Amino acid sequence: MATQNPSRLVFATYLPGMAAYGKEAVDFREEIREAKEYGFDGFAINVPGWSDMWRTRTQNIFEARAARGPVLQVVLDARLRR
Repeated sequence: MATQNPSRLVFATYLPGMAAYGKEAVDFREEIREAKEYGFDGFAINVPGWSDMWRTRTQNIFEARAARGPVLQVVLDARLRR
């Protein structure tokens, strides 16, 4: 479990392609709940491309976060290739 220290934030690298509960916003809410339960402060969302699939999943993660309130910080880690 992550240590609660207000001067340091604990982020987990999150791979939307490996979602545990599904790919819809409602599914990501459960992952956000679990992340907070384990003491994480946020997700660094690793997006390897910007196809329709990645855009939709990323949007769903942000929608899930908004629905749960600002309990988890989300950072987009876009590693786009040409």
